[in-house]
Amino acid sequence: MLAELSDRLAPSCLFISTLCHRIYSYHTAMSDSELQDWPRDVGEAFKDGFHRTGQFAANSDFAAEDKLGNGADCVTAVDRYIEETIFTRLRAVYPTHQFVGEETTAEHGNGYKVTDQPTWIVDPVDGTNNFVHHFPYTGISIGPGDQQAAGGRRPVPAGIGRAVHGGARTRRDSLTRLLLDKEDGGACVQNLRVIGAAAPDLALVAKGSAEIYWECGPHAWDFAAGALLVTESGGAVFDGAGFWGSDVPENDRVPKPLDLWKRKIVAVRYIPDLDGQPGSGRELQRKLAKELLDVVEDIDYPADGCQ
Repeated sequence: MLAELSDRLAPSCLFISTLCHRIYSYHTAMSDSELQDWPRDVGEAFKDGFHRTGQFAANSDFAAEDKLGNGADCVTAVDRYIEETIFTRLRAVYPTHQFVGEETTAEHGNGYKVTDQPTWIVDPVDGTNNFVHHFPYTGISIGPGDQQAAGGRRPVPAGIGRAVHGGARTRRDSLTRLLLDKEDGGACVQNLRVIGAAAPDLALVAKGSAEIYWECGPHAWDFAAGALLVTESGGAVFDGAGFWGSDVPENDRVPKPLDLWKRKIVAVRYIPDLDGQPGSGRELQRKLAKELLDVVEDIDYPADGCQ
């Protein structure tokens, strides 16, 4: 169903994870027509915005602007329209559910509370800078807030995100170690790819086009849907806090389960079991995640929401 939905809505730049079973299992209150109509509506708005056609044909309609005074981040009228449309449609069907969206949350200073209620996490345009510049690695990201998943040979991170709070030096040093040969204390990474949007990055891992993805600093709405795509494809996701330079004992340096709200993630593609060794694929995923975490530093970011 997810593949059919994506084919209906988009060029290859649109990633929607709404109908994966962990979200759909919240309730089945939507009719088949509702499940088809509202994604089509926001998908058409997304395409109009990307191509500057239809309701977003004029620059004044598109209305791109810096977000919260940050010149490296921006928001458009498309972001706001899509998020409002998604929330309005879903609230009508699921009035007791919680909703966390990038644009409404940013306007209120990340002041929402993480609860045990069924939660929809939405980034209306993941990779807005890509979207604004017609770079087709961007999309609508919709994911659940209740993911509990953990689980892989040479790591090939699909994307490294922006740095804040002095994280630029830490990130630069970590990237250097990823590229160094193993005899020099590095990970001997073959290629680094910086796509600029978490959902497409994680979709590449789910597809198997990238082996591993590591990022610190994104918010829950950046990777909630993408993380689900990875796990549904047989991949594994973990906490992305690095071990380099830490005082964590070697025996405790194992990849931990992903916490969506802590803004650090490692995702590893599906690896089949070796012949006659059930579970060996999962073990290889954990091994690969650890190899990466051993050469990157932890970057301290405030968690999303009021924990």
